[in-house]
Amino acid sequence: MADRLPKELIAEILTRLPVKALLKFRCVCKSWGSLISSPKFITSKLNQTIHLNKINNTDTHIIGRYINANEEGGGEEGRYSVIIYDGSCFIELENPILYCASQLHIFGSCNGLVCLSDNIFDYVFKKVNNLILWNPSIRKSMRLPMSSIGIDSHGLREVVDGYGFDSKTNDYKVVRIAYINDFPDAEVELYSLNRGCWRRIYVVGPHHRFTFAPLPSQVFVNGIVHWVGGDLDADYDISILTFDMSSEVFCKMMPPAAPPHGWMPTRLAVSVLGESLCLGHFDSLVSKVSIWVMKEYGVVQSWSKLFAFDVDEGFGRFLGFRRTGDLRFFKRNDRMFSINLESQQAKDLGIWLSGNPEAFYAVPHVAESLVLL
Repeated sequence: MADRLPKELIAEILTRLPVKALLKFRCVCKSWGSLISSPKFITSKLNQTIHLNKINNTDTHIIGRYINANEEGGGEEGRYSVIIYDGSCFIELENPILYCASQLHIFGSCNGLVCLSDNIFDYVFKKVNNLILWNPSIRKSMRLPMSSIGIDSHGLREVVDGYGFDSKTNDYKVVRIAYINDFPDAEVELYSLNRGCWRRIYVVGPHHRFTFAPLPSQVFVNGIVHWVGGDLDADYDISILTFDMSSEVFCKMMPPAAPPHGWMPTRLAVSVLGESLCLGHFDSLVSKVSIWVMKEYGVVQSWSKLFAFDVDEGFGRFLGFRRTGDLRFFKRNDRMFSINLESQQAKDLGIWLSGNPEAFYAVPHVAESLVLL
């Protein structure tokens, strides 16, 4: 029967099926296996998923957290867990990193392909973080080759990574900013999944200090990676450093006007609401959270304060938004909460955040993807 149907119709039907079914259907016949594994079909399936997510207002996040086994009555060592939250329930994933020397960190998720690290920049053991690209939908991961910039060879002071997607070349990239010896000297390398290797980029190094809490806040919006930190060319005034994954160029973006008490750098975070860049700030002096949104991307004058509200002293680190506009954060009692920005009502999301609170991250994620197949 399938042989009588046009190939285009078969492809259209298959793109509407879940990834788990497609992985099985590759074994039906050689033609189906070749079709499902083709770059064209993988892109079509991804576009279909993104389209349906927008229509259905689907809100899925991938979340990394540290679990202290002692607190749960387990063994002596803790472990790092990765879960997916679809707005209604949590599903724990069999991630490629369960144990690591320092901490797991999710840098971002683009089109269902997650970039994570099994070790942050470590002076003691003279290691630069190992990076892994991982698609939880197909349970496939790959470890990136080590960068040529090392602590022994370059005397690094600080390493910052960013992850995103180059839509012009259909390529997933990781940019590494490595500060050499004294600031502000920096080396920049770029990893390309299409090329399968790192290459040095000879661009003007960013004169920028990042706000670590413990790792720099970053978000991928509009084809560009954003970090928040201080501008070394302007007496450490707060600015947003950007890197365009297509043009491979750094720029700086001004934030909105500072609040009355000024910016508290370690309490700043960039995020995304829908497709708009957002900036969140928790002023611990007055226990107030303020959220700004850039209504027209790249236009500084379009920064607009979305909300400002008081919070109790249990408020934790700002993590970002759900598609519904709820603010996601956690409190000091190791519970994950969201707060509705209009009603300012908090909701316990039912997940326990044990162990090190700084090892907790949540980023938007496309749960149905064949990328990396």
